[in-house]
Amino acid sequence: MLSMKALLLAVLLSFSLSGPAACDAQKRGNVGSSNQTGKTGAAGNSQPDGSRTDNAKGDLKTLAEGQHSSVTNAFIFTARDVETYNALRKLVTNLPEQSAEFFKSNQVVAAFLGERRTGGYSVRFTLPANRTLRVSESAPPKDSMTTQAITYPFAVVSVPVSQEQALTLELGSVWNDMTRAYQVTGGEFTMSGGIMGRSEKFGVTGSIYVMREGGLATFLFSLGNSGGGKPRLLREVVTGVVGADGRVSIASMSAGSFVDPPADALKATGQFTENEGKLSLTFESIPGQIADGFNGRGTLNASATGPAPAKNR
Repeated sequence: MLSMKALLLAVLLSFSLSGPAACDAQKRGNVGSSNQTGKTGAAGNSQPDGSRTDNAKGDLKTLAEGQHSSVTNAFIFTARDVETYNALRKLVTNLPEQSAEFFKSNQVVAAFLGERRTGGYSVRFTLPANRTLRVSESAPPKDSMTTQAITYPFAVVSVPVSQEQALTLELGSVWNDMTRAYQVTGGEFTMSGGIMGRSEKFGVTGSIYVMREGGLATFLFSLGNSGGGKPRLLREVVTGVVGADGRVSIASMSAGSFVDPPADALKATGQFTENEGKLSLTFESIPGQIADGFNGRGTLNASATGPAPAKNR
């Protein structure tokens, strides 16, 4: 049975699922399938495929997959801009080059499964009609013949998502358990612009879940507004870079409904402090080509509500 943390995170992430369907999806935990296998070979020499579409994955496209990776813990990486994608290419060295034009209509998601004691394990992506990207572990059938060697399975796919859309994910427990929860303790956001020069200020509430891998951090935002006005949500999964001094940089992320359309994407900078027990972030719209559009700027502070998850060395 999943932990309370995993159940809570599943609710926050499965935005497109509700009621019994969402509950059942999480109770199943890891999904095993003898039909879903990863390519063998190291991350540096497995064959990328930038055009193949797996029938089981709908309109997802596999960019790379394999049984060996330098990432030895469960980790999710998302990229919606060239800068962040190039950081992923340092982890999966055979990924094809992508242009800024590609990211206008696609987002890249990589899932690292962590250490497994045998072969036969792989990452499975599915994108059903509700457009919630499901990431799960595919385990070898019981009593099947497998390679008796330690593996670190991974897979990388591109997802058809516009720059204005937030990516919706449903993660299996292996990734949920590697997150650290933060509660927003204070924040403020201002949206302004439009033909009439309208401006609206509101408080920021909610939670952030963070996965760490070396100098990278993936943020799972579930933010809302306070102080009146129409309900606003910022629910996004995005990877940023973390410096040795704890400074955070997120190159691009959706503004959700924190900024009215038409709107440009947001960027964010911030700082981890107190042994990453505290997190502060500043958001700002990225200037674009939208005439008479809306933009936003805001800040938040958050505190960890639990310890960092244990990791392999």
